[in-house]
Amino acid sequence: MNPLKKKPRTHSLQNAPEKPDWLKVKLAFPDPKNNPVAIVRNSLEEKNSIQFAKALLALT
Repeated sequence: MNPLKKKPRTHSLQNAPEKPDWLKVKLAFPDPKNNPVAIVRNSLEEKNSIQFAKALLALT
C-alpha cells in the first residue's frame, strides 16, 4: 500500500463537545455614556478630528 495515500476513515466523527457556561454568557460592555474613560476618549477623538479638518483646510 502506498504510504502517501490517505487511509480510509475507520471511525465516525465525534460530536462537538458542549460549550462551557462561561462561553455561553454574552459579554456586557459598559455603557459609554456613563464610562469616564470612554467620555475622555471620545472627546479627544473629536478634538483631534477637528484639528485635522482645520489643518486640511489650511493646506488647500
